[in-house]
Amino acid sequence: MTRFPLCLPPHATDPMTYHLGMLVFSQIFKQFERSIDLVLAEFAQSRTSLLKDDCRARHIRVVKRQYTKELLRSQNTQHDQELLSRRLKRTESTNELLEQLEEKLNTQAESHAGYIGSHIQEKPYLALAYTWTMYLALFNGGRYLQKLLAAAGPKFWRESSRFDSTNQSSECEVTTAYSALSFWHFDEATEDDPQAEQLKQKFKRNFDEASLLLTAAEIEEVVQEARSVFELCLRLIQMLDEAMLEMEQIQNQPEDTVAYARPLQSGVFEKLWQGSSRSIVGPACDFAGWHWTRSAGSEVKVAERQKLALPVR
Repeated sequence: MTRFPLCLPPHATDPMTYHLGMLVFSQIFKQFERSIDLVLAEFAQSRTSLLKDDCRARHIRVVKRQYTKELLRSQNTQHDQELLSRRLKRTESTNELLEQLEEKLNTQAESHAGYIGSHIQEKPYLALAYTWTMYLALFNGGRYLQKLLAAAGPKFWRESSRFDSTNQSSECEVTTAYSALSFWHFDEATEDDPQAEQLKQKFKRNFDEASLLLTAAEIEEVVQEARSVFELCLRLIQMLDEAMLEMEQIQNQPEDTVAYARPLQSGVFEKLWQGSSRSIVGPACDFAGWHWTRSAGSEVKVAERQKLALPVR
């Protein structure tokens, strides 16, 4: 939430920052959804052998019971990434830089999130930690973020809208106006249920029924895995911080020196939030109750944090 305003006007003039951020975070969805598919395939192909392993069979039943197909995001993220990448490369003069960042960030994010597959394959019930944290985030804060994204307008998203979304009475129509934002949209959303609350309740029922199959020790493992999801998100944010600073440094260099740009050194966070971004990050951290510090111990100055008061929602 502290970074989100930086990918939208007036801090951004195109969706490049948003595209790179989603490229990174989509790896979480891709990894755990792919792993769940593999577990379900194991169930379909090996029912007889699974019956001999009561514990493994129970764990796979947990995954099968909580599975809510309508929530899958991997296909949506792939669609959005490919669409935004094509649009940006048609209109931006930094195509080579964008390609390099896409490849670098995708590789790094995949490396960070790679453990998800092995965790779920070994203990399928750990999938509950990922579905709970990531899907419910879409229903809760994600619905608010979706409105902010749509408000940037068709020009920002490099597409012509069929209508002016600001004049629509149906929230469902507003949120589906832009083809590059399919990640945030559920097909089950209707004019009567624009927030897809019925789908949310279906997911929670499935989740509750699946959790009844777990032992107390397994429930604690799921809780611990959920904490690791938040730690992973923080690592991905730091990775994006570094990439954004690198992109800014390269773009600000004379053309004949871009090819010789040096990689980032330490001290990223002292340099990163200068100008408009610094006025956003500090107060947002205070609002969220975070103490924003680097591992080396330096922190955003209190005076910097008080420059902007974010609205309470």
